[in-house]
Amino acid sequence: MKFSRLVASDVRKGQLLMILATLAWGSSFPTVKWGLGFIPPLIFVFFRFVAAGLMVIVFIRFLGSGKTLHFLSDRRLFVLGLFNALGYLLQFVGMEYTTAGKASLLINMNVIVVALLSFFFLGESMSWQKILAIIMSVFGVILITTNGNLQTLWSGTFVGDIIVLLGGGVWAFYIVYSKKILNSAEEKGVEINSMDITSAVIIMTMFILAVPATIYGFYEPSSLSAVITAPAIIAICYTGLVCTTIAFTLYFAGLKHISASVSAIIMLLEVVFAVILAFIFLNEIPGFYTIIGGLLIGAGIYLASK
Repeated sequence: MKFSRLVASDVRKGQLLMILATLAWGSSFPTVKWGLGFIPPLIFVFFRFVAAGLMVIVFIRFLGSGKTLHFLSDRRLFVLGLFNALGYLLQFVGMEYTTAGKASLLINMNVIVVALLSFFFLGESMSWQKILAIIMSVFGVILITTNGNLQTLWSGTFVGDIIVLLGGGVWAFYIVYSKKILNSAEEKGVEINSMDITSAVIIMTMFILAVPATIYGFYEPSSLSAVITAPAIIAICYTGLVCTTIAFTLYFAGLKHISASVSAIIMLLEVVFAVILAFIFLNEIPGFYTIIGGLLIGAGIYLASK
């Protein structure tokens, strides 16, 4: 009984940490969309991780265990960084041609891919509750994003939508591979410090993103001057600290205690948090379909966590 309570407590802790990470990521869509009005996407995403890389140096000192260099030498972290970098590149480039709301919907459709990959590669169960939770949650996201008008799914630029959708697919592999690494460490009895792996992923992603950013900066040198403007600095620092360093730390800490498929369902709350933040800061009052969509996502998360 004591062990069962401990496991249940760990799962709840993992769910809470994942919800907090999702809150941080949910605020990134409007911020990125706003920042892209001042900075080209390749430059923006690179300097976001430069800012995050500088910030994790401080975080490592107080929260790390001194094993960041060990993770950086792990070839699996290079693969993880590659997935992460490619996912962010596709998101930032695609968001130049589509709306922030549509982008959040398309990226979060990866919950379906995560569930399938987790079933085949991680051996996670695919119960009727989890299938129903996925269907309810995805439908809830669609209602929130479209406000009940499905015709808006065909608005915007098709190419931008496809690019963002591909980014979501790449992140599905990222989520599953992250869980695979954590499972492997747990099987060996190794405790992974979430700050260490967060720092390693951020630094690895930064180095990988440096390649396309350098090429773009070479052909468009004027794009680098945009980084020193006040709006650009605000967007880079906010997304670097809150949406990257803090969010990734919470994400890895939570993922240790819950399955990859459940984590993907919880991350659908990004859309709900984006609506709540828009209501608080932009005075955008949520409508009927937004409320129903939020309730469906909440019910889906409840089902998935049972």
